Amino acid sequence: VLAAGASGIMLGSALAGTDESPGKLIESHGKRFKTIRGMGSRTAMEERSGSRGRYHRQEDGHVTEELTSQQKTKLVPEGVEGIVEYKGSLEKVINELLGGIQSGLAHSGAPTIQELQEKASMWQQSFAGVAEGRPHSIQDVRN
Repeated sequence: VLAAGASGIMLGSALAGTDESPGKLIESHGKRFKTIRGMGSRTAMEERSGSRGRYHRQEDGHVTEELTSQQKTKLVPEGVEGIVEYKGSLEKVINELLGGIQSGLAHSGAPTIQELQEKASMWQQSFAGVAEGRPHSIQDVRN
């Protein structure tokens, strides 16, 4: 994405599950997870006027703090609620992202994102090429 010219990225799902993200830490089957809910989820819209302001307006454009029973039936949730694997600290996740960017720059031979964008070339890769580019003939023992 950066090579194609992006100057910003959205990290909602990448940062969900960190210590600093909202949600409860739970344990299930020996693994730790964090609860998440999108701003457009039914629960968020029922509980928070900010979510309703984004996804539900009255005819006059006004956003109310409390929903009437009629308004609750008109909510159209677009977000999700669920759990994601616990990821640890935000600092750890950001350092991993930065490491990935630095590695990509090193592999491309571009010392900066700007130079990467100037020199990048794009191609279409087949599904077979994607599969071949992944580790193969190896068993993943992490899980």
